[in-house]
Amino acid sequence: MPSIKELVFINAKAARRILRAFDHDLRRNMLNRILDMGNKVDVTTLYAHLGLEQSVCSQQLSILRGAKLVKVEKSGKYRYYSVDQDRVAFIDKLCQQMISNEIIEPA
Repeated sequence: MPSIKELVFINAKAARRILRAFDHDLRRNMLNRILDMGNKVDVTTLYAHLGLEQSVCSQQLSILRGAKLVKVEKSGKYRYYSVDQDRVAFIDKLCQQMISNEIIEPA
């Protein structure tokens, strides 16, 4: 069983990855654009609307997927991306509680 010190490190590392995904103008813009486009968009449509190269768009989507901020639905040869709105709302609520120094009650 991991020690408390190891658990804090593991959790902090995971939290950093999630917050880092949010703390980037392009990735926030991508999340907003996906929502604006009906919350279901393929990578080709997304990079065309954002004026990005496909590789840049795919790299940023990979970071968002790693933080589980977007979901992927495969349909034939296409992958459709949508924002996991429940997860984004949950993370936002946690951040608000940390900022306001509220105690987070265990579930």
